[in-house]
Amino acid sequence: IAPPLTPAPELAVLNPGGQLGRVGVARRLQILATEAGQPALTYSALGLPAGLRINAASGLISGTPARTERGSVTVTVTDGHGGAARTTFIWTIAGRPRVRASSIRLRRGGHIRLSVTILAGARAAGIKSVLVRLPAGVHLALTARDRRLGVSAVSASGAHLPNRPRLVHDALLVKLSRTTRAATVTLFSPQVLLSPRLRASLTGRRARTFRLTATPSDGAGITTRLSATATITTTLR
Repeated sequence: IAPPLTPAPELAVLNPGGQLGRVGVARRLQILATEAGQPALTYSALGLPAGLRINAASGLISGTPARTERGSVTVTVTDGHGGAARTTFIWTIAGRPRVRASSIRLRRGGHIRLSVTILAGARAAGIKSVLVRLPAGVHLALTARDRRLGVSAVSASGAHLPNRPRLVHDALLVKLSRTTRAATVTLFSPQVLLSPRLRASLTGRRARTFRLTATPSDGAGITTRLSATATITTTLR
């Protein structure tokens, strides 16, 4: 009596689950498929975000997302012998955060106020923390007491955001108590110090511009390094 035949396993493709991406940030996703005998498989995809494409031979999706969007992606795998499998998942491409405003003001009595406002990108998770690196000539206080008393954060509605500031390689990291669509981080004296040379150059109401770096991290763990122009001015108020 001949032994019973063992049915050949069907072609299967694994679902990678929902995907997240950021405009302008390169992305790679390997689609995995299996079939008995490992025949040559061909991959195709419908609905990929703009800027991404799939390698027909390897199943690797790669590229740099070009715009903000959210849609359904369907990947189909064929074996050339009539076998086919497909899977569908959601891919969300979030916009980049941006700096809306930044300024440094030298007030009467030598008091200093630095402010940076950051907006979360479209479809992106809210901002969870901000790392601020200041330009040359502007320094941060080093003591824990100064960091605690000289830093505040507010949401777009003006609500106070409890935060935990600390220094990271001469930059200030401000971790917020919750995510927010917009955050204004403000540093006050004695948190912010100007070098004697820079302070002496700010005569009258003369303004100077400098570059600073703000690096927000969102609730999805995506970090974006942003560069902004800070205007340093003096005021009598």
